[in-house]
Amino acid sequence: MEATNADASAEDVKKAKKESKISVKRTNTGILIKKSTMIVQNFRDLQEEYKIGEKLGSGSYGVVNSCTHLTTGQERAVKIIEKKKIKNIAQFRTEIKILQTLDHPNVIKMYEFFENDKEIFLILEKCTGSELFDRVIEKEFFSEKEAAVVFKQILQAINYCHNNGVCHRDLKPENFIFATKEEDSDIKIIDFGLSKIFDPSSTSYAAMKTGCGTPYYISPEVLTHNYNHMCDMWSAGCILYVLLCGYPPFFGDDDREIIEAVRIGEFDFEGEEWEDVSVEAKDLISRLICKPELRLTAKEALKHPWVKTLAKNSKKDKLNKMDMAHLKKFQNHQKMKQAAITFMATQTSSKDIEHLKRVFESIDRNGDGNITLKELKDGMKDVKNKEELLAIMEGADTDGSGTINYTEFIAATMEQNTYLKEDNLRNAFKMFDKDNSGKISIDEIKQALGYGTEGQIEDEDEWNRLITEVDRDGDGEIDFEEFIAMWKVNL
Repeated sequence: MEATNADASAEDVKKAKKESKISVKRTNTGILIKKSTMIVQNFRDLQEEYKIGEKLGSGSYGVVNSCTHLTTGQERAVKIIEKKKIKNIAQFRTEIKILQTLDHPNVIKMYEFFENDKEIFLILEKCTGSELFDRVIEKEFFSEKEAAVVFKQILQAINYCHNNGVCHRDLKPENFIFATKEEDSDIKIIDFGLSKIFDPSSTSYAAMKTGCGTPYYISPEVLTHNYNHMCDMWSAGCILYVLLCGYPPFFGDDDREIIEAVRIGEFDFEGEEWEDVSVEAKDLISRLICKPELRLTAKEALKHPWVKTLAKNSKKDKLNKMDMAHLKKFQNHQKMKQAAITFMATQTSSKDIEHLKRVFESIDRNGDGNITLKELKDGMKDVKNKEELLAIMEGADTDGSGTINYTEFIAATMEQNTYLKEDNLRNAFKMFDKDNSGKISIDEIKQALGYGTEGQIEDEDEWNRLITEVDRDGDGEIDFEEFIAMWKVNL
């Protein structure tokens, strides 16, 4: 049967859409650089790499101390976990895998981890602010403006996690921490110890069955052992309720009574604390603390009028010409240099890239942790040429996902005076030099970039070209002098 004009038109539209999507994808099959392959176990002794400082906190798992990286001088935090206190080692390995993979400004950053016979050490970014719980205690409750700014960041972190197949399962004010003591500090989600990896494309409701969480914030469906990632959104609604009044929506004299109140699911906005709270805020809470099929997703909650109206952040900057110059230059760097800069981006502290983080957030309009071609176009108004824009996009998209993630953006826009510091260069060289021989082989580069475990390039010419671009004496390996000389190209 011949197609009608209408059918032909519809087919043309479908074809055009398909081609437009393909154009965003990588057009080459080169070596991919992924942040997750660079956040790995360090097999050296912890004391050789870090000076352990004061105790920052403790819990049932162990303690958290400050620590200083001996090569770069960076201040970090080390979470020390006694193996004998780990009830489920497989679940703990899942937490490490999640921290290796997640890449968002509102998610705690892990740099690397160590392990010996008795302990595991997670090296995390050091946040000097308090837990959200402590700030609620200090303030009693937040103004709507304050709550909206914080809650938007919480929603962005949840949205990113859910989009990447991670359900936290224990969201509560204690599991959010402020980066600094400043009143307008960013907030980060922490402690993925009960988190579950799931398939975000699955429509199966009964994807999870393990009962877990904290009574005040646990969702009713978790109590029935038949739930999915939307349990996090109930918890988010309870957190917002606490922010606005200072106490939880469900309470009792003990855990049993609290859980029974959650099971019934009835709450109210009575009390003097709620008298001046807007109808819009109450509406958002009611759309989160409700039945799963009626509950807003994180993406939908971010579009709620209350969030969109009140959660504007004056700190956000616009992309400037210097940043655009870096983006354009990054695509022309040697692949080895791109990999080394990406590693430095994974190791840089948030305070050293504060401006770049703000720029990333201003371009990432929907807060999902990825910059699309359209978002990049909107952020780079002076780039009119579509081919140039696509080239910039592909050059920064080193993992071939079709978007620019947070670490990729930092790597592509990082100032030279940051990545050309000798201590950062030495640290990057050590990351590739797995056997401490003083030289980097092709096999070590493959290991650092995750090849052999996450994929394999059949064309060995790609790897040989990567080495020969840097290997000046032709011995098939890269020594430190050759590694340093690489940075003088295309400065």
